[in-house]
Amino acid sequence: MEVKTVLNYLKKYNIKHFPVDTFKDSEKDLKNKDYIEDYLKENIEEYKNIIHTQNLYSMRYGFDFLNSMQFVEFNKKIKNYENEYFQKTNDEEFKIIYQEYIDWYNNREHEIIKNIYKYAEELDFNKAILLIGADHLITIKEKLIEYEKKYNNINWIFDIKDLDFKAEIIPPNSHFLQIIAT
Repeated sequence: MEVKTVLNYLKKYNIKHFPVDTFKDSEKDLKNKDYIEDYLKENIEEYKNIIHTQNLYSMRYGFDFLNSMQFVEFNKKIKNYENEYFQKTNDEEFKIIYQEYIDWYNNREHEIIKNIYKYAEELDFNKAILLIGADHLITIKEKLIEYEKKYNNINWIFDIKDLDFKAEIIPPNSHFLQIIAT
């Protein structure tokens, strides 16, 4: 989605574009992500409900949901369930696949950050925008703490607006949506 957004923008506006998400995904990496999600949906009902609700809201509300604190909170819950299961399970296959996935995810984010700092040193610019999937927000911010100790040439600004509603987690077989205005 981010790539399509950039390509559409480039059709109308003349801007410099520097790709930073250059980490090569293998088919195995993408299958690992699907395996983890499917495995946990089969074993943890609340995880299944959160994934279902997150997908439903993403389709229904688009960027308003994806750029909300509620999406961030859903993502935290998902990551917590994954990590807790990893810590507790005796299923060695799951543990291996999960660790491979976490290593890939972390390596990809580190490469993105390194590329940004490399461009910041090599190029002359005042402002830049990083378009990245919303599920990377928290983990990128966490990784930036260690980079900001070494480099001080970027002023990172994260502006996440909160939506004017809070919605409950919806079980997958439900045919209703309850919105609670705040």
